Amino acid sequence: MEQLQTVMLDKYYALKLRDEGEGSVSGEIVLLSGSGQKRSDMRIFEVPAMQDEQAAKEWALRALLAYREG
Repeated sequence: MEQLQTVMLDKYYALKLRDEGEGSVSGEIVLLSGSGQKRSDMRIFEVPAMQDEQAAKEWALRALLAYREG
């Protein structure tokens, strides 16, 4: 599985996408580390295989909203 791209969800969170083959993608939602720090991003959620990048982004935004609302 190769990483496709990183999609910013907002100022603090991003979606890192991976190619699952046959047109589907999966990934993870990460909390971005500070720009001047040498720490890695912190994984928040795994994103299940979706039909395309747009579906994964929509799922990630809903998951992030639910996470923030508690």
